[in-house]
Amino acid sequence: MLEEAKRIVLVDDEPGVLESIQTGIDWEKLGTRICGAFTDGQKALDYIEENPVDILITDITMPTFNGLELCTRVQALRPEVKFIIISGYADFAYAQKSIRFGALGYCLKPVDYDELRGYIRKAVQPSSNGQDCDPELVEALYENDIPRLRRILESEGLEEPIYTAVSIGRTPLKQLFDGLCQPLGYHEHLYLFRQPPREISEKMLEDSDVDGISVSTLPVEFADLQSTVFQNLYDSCQFFFHRESRVFRTHAAYLEGVQQEIAPLLYQPAALRALLLSWSDQLSHISQALDIYNYIFCQLGIDLEIYSYQQLLSTYRSYEEMVAGILEAMTPDVEKEINEGGYSRGFLKIIKYIHENYSTDISTADIAREFNMNPSYVSQLFKKETGNTIVKYLTSLRMQKAEELLQNTDLPVSAISDACGFNDYFYFIKLFKKHTSCSPSQYRRKLAGDPDGAEDSKE
Repeated sequence: MLEEAKRIVLVDDEPGVLESIQTGIDWEKLGTRICGAFTDGQKALDYIEENPVDILITDITMPTFNGLELCTRVQALRPEVKFIIISGYADFAYAQKSIRFGALGYCLKPVDYDELRGYIRKAVQPSSNGQDCDPELVEALYENDIPRLRRILESEGLEEPIYTAVSIGRTPLKQLFDGLCQPLGYHEHLYLFRQPPREISEKMLEDSDVDGISVSTLPVEFADLQSTVFQNLYDSCQFFFHRESRVFRTHAAYLEGVQQEIAPLLYQPAALRALLLSWSDQLSHISQALDIYNYIFCQLGIDLEIYSYQQLLSTYRSYEEMVAGILEAMTPDVEKEINEGGYSRGFLKIIKYIHENYSTDISTADIAREFNMNPSYVSQLFKKETGNTIVKYLTSLRMQKAEELLQNTDLPVSAISDACGFNDYFYFIKLFKKHTSCSPSQYRRKLAGDPDGAEDSKE
């Protein structure tokens, strides 16, 4: 078996990630074996120059030179080597636009072993089985390169018009669609198929971890594929507005004159709340909610902290929670119940709860439910006592805990991200860099006395 096994080289600058990948997969069962594992791109290249290798699995960000540069150099030396990319970037456009050299695919951190095993099987026994497609597809889709899209899809047996779907959730729903399945980003999956979509019910999703799915009911030409997929992507987030439903097919038109309706109510919290909640059944795109959020904050002169719908989803669990967050920024003082320490009793309970639960996905609404308070009152009280919002305080606390774990443990960065309450690895990296001016890996190397630890690079 070993003589025939495909030889794999692993490269990642985080030893914990390397160890996790090595132990998390039954390599022999896949017809492969690990012949080298490196934390440095140059060391990996030196090994490949002297030894035969079949598959290279590499992180994008590493010392000496990044994973994409490593792939380019290896390709020049050994064109037969197949590549699989690991990335901490949740924005699929970045990852896909970076892969221009025939990589079989990419896996987002924290690595989904089922996804990685699928790419390894494809490298060992290449086949067009209608379940995975080349990452080049999403690059062409993002750039709206119609001739390239046509070439890729027709090579997979898909002729226009075709149907589309997008799901939000950790596990793809490949069994529901007879066609291609392609990861788009963090917990986002695209499906392209030839036949009209089967009826998908809420019951079919009961045992899945899918938050939402959008299915196009009409076929589209390749020229309209980009706009349709982005429509699917937005509509799959409809659970943000309607938690009781996860399956979406129809799309309402965007509200006319939104800004004109909001503007007169910017300093009338009760009236604005009533207006915003009245729109919940009419909004169809998560981007519309983000537009409303950002418009109000800009008009109030408040610095924006949310720039993408992914951030919006990670900050607020529903449209109603978002509205409560808006009111938090608008509402003046609250009555203060003074105790002997100078803080209100309600505030002390909130602080204790935050410090006990920062590692979980908590929100203002969760705190309000815990203590039977109104969410707006909770926000006002916290702002009065600290001069800060709950979101900012919680972020600062999580950053403090992340620094402590980096200093005192050998946990991989992905594990620290989870331990500090972040379910989006990429977002954690971004916040940590904003907080400390360096990535977690750089921070750890700096603590260890590495003079290059503070150099600017991508995680």
